[in-house]
Amino acid sequence: MKIKIIFCFCLGVFLSSCNQNTEFDSEEWKRNGGIRITLEKRMNMVDDLMDKEILLQKSESEVEEIIGHSSNPHNMDNRTTKYYAVQEIYGWADIDPKELIYLKVQYNDKGLVESVNLYSTE
Repeated sequence: MKIKIIFCFCLGVFLSSCNQNTEFDSEEWKRNGGIRITLEKRMNMVDDLMDKEILLQKSESEVEEIIGHSSNPHNMDNRTTKYYAVQEIYGWADIDPKELIYLKVQYNDKGLVESVNLYSTE
């Protein structure tokens, strides 16, 4: 009986720690770029950002106010699609990231966001 209780407790702790979605906060998002990009802070806010459609129908300058400047992961010069860094994932003792995760933001011909998706290099 004790083993079942301990197992259930450990399983509950594990499952509750797997999904740490938090409410999107623009300042927190911006604070967790740069050297903090390896942390999961931004990744934990992505679902809320996308579910609430916070970026939809915003101009590029408005998007940059909310989540900062875009990246250029493939050296592409594309005016209608921009990539914004979410997280870098490293393996054990890796120097280079094994995966880069971005928000892929597509703009329409009026320069307003029409879709937001996750994009991974893996």
